[in-house]
Amino acid sequence: MSHRKQSLQKGIRETDPDKGLHQSRKLYLTESIMKKLVRPKFYGYVYSLYILSREAKRGLETQKPLTE
Repeated sequence: MSHRKQSLQKGIRETDPDKGLHQSRKLYLTESIMKKLVRPKFYGYVYSLYILSREAKRGLETQKPLTE
């Protein structure tokens, strides 16, 4: 039992990004943490909003506003 629990914890440590932080995996970590904290649907909604706003900013910089 204790050995199984130990190996389970070891497996979690290897797969769970919240433990054993690596600088190169920072972006991946942020995304995985976000996915854990909020519901997947909500996360997808927020992420798509973020992408849309980023695209909109880029669009405003390169062309005239659509309201003209």
